[in-house]
Amino acid sequence: MYDDMQNPNPVINGPPAPLPPVINGPPAPLQPIINGPTTPLLPAPLPPDIIEPPAPLPPVINGPLAPLPQAPLRRSNRLKNKPDYYHMTTIHNDFSRKRMSSSRYFPYSFKNNQQESQVGGGHQTHSGASVNYICLPNNPDVAHPLKSHDHYGYLYEAEFEVFDFNQPQGIRSGIGQHEVACSACLTKGKLSSILIPGRKTCYKGWTKEYEGILMSGYHGHAAASEFACVDRDTEAIAGGSNNENGRLFYPVKTRCGSLKCPPYAADTEVLCFVCSK
Repeated sequence: MYDDMQNPNPVINGPPAPLPPVINGPPAPLQPIINGPTTPLLPAPLPPDIIEPPAPLPPVINGPLAPLPQAPLRRSNRLKNKPDYYHMTTIHNDFSRKRMSSSRYFPYSFKNNQQESQVGGGHQTHSGASVNYICLPNNPDVAHPLKSHDHYGYLYEAEFEVFDFNQPQGIRSGIGQHEVACSACLTKGKLSSILIPGRKTCYKGWTKEYEGILMSGYHGHAAASEFACVDRDTEAIAGGSNNENGRLFYPVKTRCGSLKCPPYAADTEVLCFVCSK
């Protein structure tokens, strides 16, 4: 008993205490990760002396957009001394006239309205010839030659086939076999022009450009043609009477049957008027 009181923690000789057993099994679960928005990072505050409020956005206006500014129209040097006729105009051909009245202008660079232009078209014997008449300027630019071959369309001059036996009243005599003159006319302030057959006046609201006789190709020729109003004040090209029989102009005569007569009469000439508006 004395010994126990002197040594309260006696050393006991013997085997060591066993370690706690290792338990085989799944590890303890990790703490769950919560998916969700993270707290946004706040930008560092700016110094007080450079803080400015943002510029306000322009208001949204519901309605048509304002038109964009347009560049001014440029007038070419060729037209700088001419009236403003690059808009509100009409172009038409005056067949058999070399020039026009002073109130009308050439759209091309003809000198003082004195250059003679001629009518061209396909040949009257060619079944595939072009139908329309064209007014050829007398100052063409230089063109390149084509190879010697037959696979082309052809352009010929036009001439009158008007003689004593088929000459309409009011048409100048002595124009048979002569080349047909023409002029391309530009009228200021007009939007359109029209050929009115069978009339010798314009309808109300239209302005007369010229009056004439309706002509076309010969009905028995292989090539088709078109109707053209030939000015009564016919002017043929001087020296152009070679009788080449390219594109030909014949007076048009009425044929009753499918053409209602009246109001038309049989076997008469057909008047025509070219009017603009």
